Amino acid sequence: MATRHLPEQEIKRWLSVKMAAAYAGCHAQTVRTLLHSGELRCSDVSGAGRQIRVDRLDLDKLLERRKKFLPRYGKGTRPAVAKRHAHARHEQETKVTA
Repeated sequence: MATRHLPEQEIKRWLSVKMAAAYAGCHAQTVRTLLHSGELRCSDVSGAGRQIRVDRLDLDKLLERRKKFLPRYGKGTRPAVAKRHAHARHEQETKVTA
């Protein structure tokens, strides 16, 4: 569901879990986890926990609170790359000695 590409006035204020996940760009289970942990609030339309609606404004606030800068990679902080380079160096050394 591509709700992020809709103009602001066309996006509903109250979103289902699936719509909230599509809006935030995550999986629906992530939204459910946020709801159950108390990080995100919801409204239960049915009263039995079957029709949960998430306020888009609350979701926007949560995304703003979680916004951060990722630190730059430092030397030795990318183990997958380091492993790949070590493997390439090892192969080069075995070719030279062979």
